[in-house]
Amino acid sequence: MSKYLGDFAAGDTIDFKFTTFRPSTGAAFTLGGTPAISIYKDNGTTESTSGVTLTTDFDSRTGLNHVRITTSSDGTFYADGAQFEAVITTGTVDSVSVVGSCVGRFTLRAQAALYPTTAGRKLDVSTTGEAGIDFANIGSPTTTVNLSGTTIKAVTDMVTANVIQISGDATAADNLESAADGTGYNLGGGSIVAASVSGAVNSVTSAVTVGTINANVITASSIEEGAAQEIANTVWSANMDDAYGGASWGNDTLGQRIIKSNNQQSYVAITGSHYVAADVREFQPDVLTADAIDSTAITEIAQGVLSEATSTNTGVYAAGDVGNILGRLHNMIAADGADYQYTANALELAPSGGGGGGGSTTVRMGPFEVRAEGQASDLPLDINKGATHGIDCILVDAQGTGVDLTGATLSTKVYNASGTLVATITGTATYAAGGAMIWTIPTSVTNTAGTYTATITRTTGASDTEVFGPLRIYVRDI
Repeated sequence: MSKYLGDFAAGDTIDFKFTTFRPSTGAAFTLGGTPAISIYKDNGTTESTSGVTLTTDFDSRTGLNHVRITTSSDGTFYADGAQFEAVITTGTVDSVSVVGSCVGRFTLRAQAALYPTTAGRKLDVSTTGEAGIDFANIGSPTTTVNLSGTTIKAVTDMVTANVIQISGDATAADNLESAADGTGYNLGGGSIVAASVSGAVNSVTSAVTVGTINANVITASSIEEGAAQEIANTVWSANMDDAYGGASWGNDTLGQRIIKSNNQQSYVAITGSHYVAADVREFQPDVLTADAIDSTAITEIAQGVLSEATSTNTGVYAAGDVGNILGRLHNMIAADGADYQYTANALELAPSGGGGGGGSTTVRMGPFEVRAEGQASDLPLDINKGATHGIDCILVDAQGTGVDLTGATLSTKVYNASGTLVATITGTATYAAGGAMIWTIPTSVTNTAGTYTATITRTTGASDTEVFGPLRIYVRDI
C-alpha cells in the first residue's frame, strides 16, 4: 500500500519522494525504461499526467525519485472532495517492470471537517482555546438571543436607535415620528410650529405669498361654479392689448382672434366669403389627389411638363422644336399608318450593342473545342506519369475559329475516369485575339496513371460564359 501524503486543497502543489529497489539484491536502484507517473481519481480508470513531474535519481541519489504534482494545471480533474493515487504506469528496475506500483496517495479537502472559506486562511484561536469572532460574518444574525442573564454595561456614548416604543407604547412612538420627522411638523422652542396647514382656515390676517401650487390641488370639484364661469368669461373676453403685454391691437378680444400664430403680426385672414386667404409654402402628404384637382388643371400641368424647355429655348411645343420634350420625341418617331415607328436617323444613332445601328455583337455558335499542343484537333494528349508542365491550347468555335480571350477569366477543370473533379487550374491567355492560352497540369493529377478529361471555361461577364472541351488526357505509367 502506498503512503498517504495528506489532505490538500485544489490548486496546491504537492511534493513527495519514493525509492525503487533492485529485486535481486534489495539495494536502491535507478527507475528506468522511460518511467512515467499517472494519477488515478477515486475509483475511476481514467489516468491523468496533467501537472505531474517525475525526477529519477533525485539529487544524484541512486533509486531516489521525486514527484511534483501541480493541481492547478487541471481544475476539473483535481477537484476538492476527491481521493487520488500516484501510480507508475511506465518503468523498470533492473529490467524488471514495476508498472502498477502505487507510490503515493493524497486527498483534496476530503478528510478534515473544518475548512476556511478561503484556502490557506488560519483560524484565530486564543491561548485559552476560544475562536476569534468576526462580527461582520455571523451566522443567523437576525435570530433573537436571550441575554437575560447577561449584564450589559451602562451606555455613556451616543446611541443611534430605531425606537419603536415610548414607555412601552408603540402608538406614542408613531405619533412622535409623525410630528417630528420634518415632513409634517417641526418641534422647536418648546412649542409646535406649523410648517404647513391642511384643512379649513377661518381667516388669514396677513398677505400670503404662494410659491408653488402642488399638482391636483385646484380641481374642477374644488372651484365654485360661479367662480369657474367668471374665469372662463374673463379669458375669452380679454382685450388683446392685455393678452400681449400692452401691444396696440385695438379692442379685439382673445375669443374673436383665437386663430392666430405665435407672432403678433401674423394671423389667418378670413375673407368675406368665409375662405382662408393663404400663401401656400408646403403641402402635406396625400393632400393633392386626382379628385381634388380640376381635369382642366391636370391637362395644363401635363402640357406644361412636356413643353418644358430642355435648353435655353422656351415656349410651348411646336413640330421640329428640339428645345422641349415633345419636340424631341417628334423628331424620333414618324407615322406608319395608324402606328408610329422610329425614324431611320434615330435608329442610326442608337447606342452600340443595343440591337439597332451604331455597332454589332459577334455571336459565336458551339460546340466549342479545345485543341492542345498545336495538333489542330482535339485528339487525346499523352503525358508521362509524374510529369508537370504547361499545356498550350487553342479555344475554337464550331467553325474552328479561335475565340477572343481578351479580358476573359480562364479556368481548367480536370476530371478522372469516374467523373470526379480532381483539380481546378487557372489559365493564362498567350495570344488572346486568336484564342491561345496555357495552363499547367499539376503532379496531383499526373502522379496517378489513368484517363482524364479536361474542360476550359471562358468567362467575361455574368452572362457571357462558354465551356470548351472536353480534351482527353492519358497519363502513361512509365
